[in-house]
Amino acid sequence: MAPEVAELMKSARALSREQRADLAYQVLLTLDESDEPVDQADIDAAWNAEAAERLGEHMRGNRDAISVEESHAQIRASYSRPR
Repeated sequence: MAPEVAELMKSARALSREQRADLAYQVLLTLDESDEPVDQADIDAAWNAEAAERLGEHMRGNRDAISVEESHAQIRASYSRPR
């Protein structure tokens, strides 16, 4: 860990849980910053295409449907695995 990061972590540990959550959120937002403008219509079109492809796979029998509860359980399990 870089010394600057270690110093930031030391400072972050002194914050309340709520303050650390806010800091983490703000830091994550910086990862989405880009020099290129983002067109929401392009993002929407990409997601619509992805949804249509997934539905098509399901309708052709190539993708099983799962409940939202199972989906959430899979997501939780993926975050509990060591990285």
